[in-house]
Amino acid sequence: MKTTTRSRRSLPSPLKVSFYLLAVTAFCIVNWVLLAAGEPVQHDAQSFESIVVKGMLEELPPVTIPEAKTPASEALNLNTASEVALGLETWMINYQTFTPVDADSGPALEDWMINTSSWSSY
Repeated sequence: MKTTTRSRRSLPSPLKVSFYLLAVTAFCIVNWVLLAAGEPVQHDAQSFESIVVKGMLEELPPVTIPEAKTPASEALNLNTASEVALGLETWMINYQTFTPVDADSGPALEDWMINTSSWSSY
């Protein structure tokens, strides 16, 4: 009867692993440098939406906004109130105009809601 010995594969030595990693790193760096030389880096990467909006804005005609002419006396007077004061009206003050909600009153019950004998069962 013959016996065969099987040798187990051992892990590569740390020196081999270092050599492999160094070779892959060198290849990637060379590849990255060559790709960057052929195509300049764009620092302002834009999304698809912003490119579409820019294209749409270029097609639109320019819009001019008319300037509001203010008299010189109003332009120099900074003390004028720019807010509109709100006043109270009579319906806001009169309490009797508001109808209070009665919490005890519920929905009105009808006979067909209470009488279960008239309900049909499916």
